[in-house]
Amino acid sequence: MLSRSAQAILGYRPVRVAPALGKLVNLALFRFQAGEAPVEDCLKPFRDLAAQASANPGLVAQILFAQASVPFEANQVSLALRLYEDAYKKSVETKVALDWRDLERFARALLNADKNEEARPIFARIQKEFPASGPKDPKLRAQASAVFGLGLIDFKAGKKEEAEKQFAKLAKEYPWSEKLQEANFLRGQALAASGKYDGPKEEPGAFDLWTEVIESNKADNETKARAMLAFGQGLEEVAAKKIATKQIEQGGGKPPLDPLDLAVGYYQKVDLYYDSLPEFSAEGLLKGAKIRRSQQKNDDARKLVSSLLEKYGNSSSAAAARELLNSLPPSSTPSS
Repeated sequence: MLSRSAQAILGYRPVRVAPALGKLVNLALFRFQAGEAPVEDCLKPFRDLAAQASANPGLVAQILFAQASVPFEANQVSLALRLYEDAYKKSVETKVALDWRDLERFARALLNADKNEEARPIFARIQKEFPASGPKDPKLRAQASAVFGLGLIDFKAGKKEEAEKQFAKLAKEYPWSEKLQEANFLRGQALAASGKYDGPKEEPGAFDLWTEVIESNKADNETKARAMLAFGQGLEEVAAKKIATKQIEQGGGKPPLDPLDLAVGYYQKVDLYYDSLPEFSAEGLLKGAKIRRSQQKNDDARKLVSSLLEKYGNSSSAAAARELLNSLPPSSTPSS
């Protein structure tokens, strides 16, 4: 039996349907996350509602599209994508309004399935249909979501310059976005691809952005670990191409720091701070060991790969670590 609030949706004007369905989605997710019901049971109210609305194809499309958000948030992405795609076609045919949060989830499901260009018009639709009218308009979140999504699609397509512009727009217009630090990381990647590692505050370079990510209390550990690895890779690039950067300057007439030594430091920090992320930590140790091997600091390289194999022997970097370890000359430290 449908609840009164769900039943009431059948009598709503079209403009009220999408927000009401959004509340129904939240209620279903609460039931699932609280362990009260499996996903299939949480979908039943939507299907019952759609059955009662069978005389109104547009309303049916809205209901079925909203229901797909439940398996999406429950990490049943393949089921969610199938439901989204079927219902979205019907919604386009009937020209009905959809909640921006459901549209965002649909676009994310497409991105997860590597259907990036199919997600582009969905984010563009959010941007067009949910304009914000003031600094406190809730639709600002819709706009921020669209900007990040379009930037991510450009980044994945190799359109680094276009992606950087979108991420810069997010930072300028929506600095409160929960996607800001992920955008900063990707923006840094885009700038690094063009060799821009430093910049003024209003036009930061890759190192500036990665530093912000690493120091932020709003970035998750995985994004911070990625930023540290990227920082190390950037310093390797600085060394290889002799790029000038403030990162290696000491001032006071002192000679510049060795960017490769700094890179090793960043790689080791991944293991130091984020050993709960074994793949990232192992990658950092392996990269650091390779640098030490290239510098003929073989004992240091041995320590790094030995630590990797001891702590992260099941990681994807382990095979390369064993190969590197076997290639090193005998230890210069006499055994006791």
